[in-house]
Amino acid sequence: MTFKEKYGDHSGETHKGNLNISKEGLTSLEGCYSIVDGNFDCYNNKLTSLQGGPKTINGGFYCFDNKLTSLEGAPETVKDHFSCSHNKLTSLEGAPEIVKDYFNCSHNELTSLKGVPEKVNGNFYCSNNKLTSLEGIPKTINGNFYCSNNNLTSLDELLGSDIKGIIKADNNLETPSEKDLELFKKVKSLKKYKAIKKLRNV
Repeated sequence: MTFKEKYGDHSGETHKGNLNISKEGLTSLEGCYSIVDGNFDCYNNKLTSLQGGPKTINGGFYCFDNKLTSLEGAPETVKDHFSCSHNKLTSLEGAPEIVKDYFNCSHNELTSLKGVPEKVNGNFYCSNNKLTSLEGIPKTINGNFYCSNNNLTSLDELLGSDIKGIIKADNNLETPSEKDLELFKKVKSLKKYKAIKKLRNV
């Protein structure tokens, strides 16, 4: 069932307040509002695409627990959280350009972070994927960074990103060593990690 079939055609319209269409068995967002002035919840449906969905969300956007293989059709701007976890995503191309709080793409089948916003104003979660590198990581993360349970062999890409919080990166890493990784988790800036790397010849 599509959004249009269940709720009517609201294409081009603005929805005032939060909009929750979760757990409705929806297969498509065709006919959905173009702007939502609050949170938009469409989790626990049968969506394979976000095409037809809102383009501007003045709150959080939650599309986790669907069957998404792509973020094409995702909103361009999300003024709070964005969660697309627990889907079947292999790429983040099409992700919002602006996310004002956390970005959660964990528990997917991602092999790359290309396509994510350049700046995330909260935590960034990409754990439990199939990442072999962190290429494409946001340039600025004003929160914590979580990338555990991937196939990473290096954290080098982190050196080009400004991460304000802690970093949790439990993987089968060849570098840095376990001792350096424990230090790395605790530091509050990448500048400190660079110093650790230099001193320990990691």
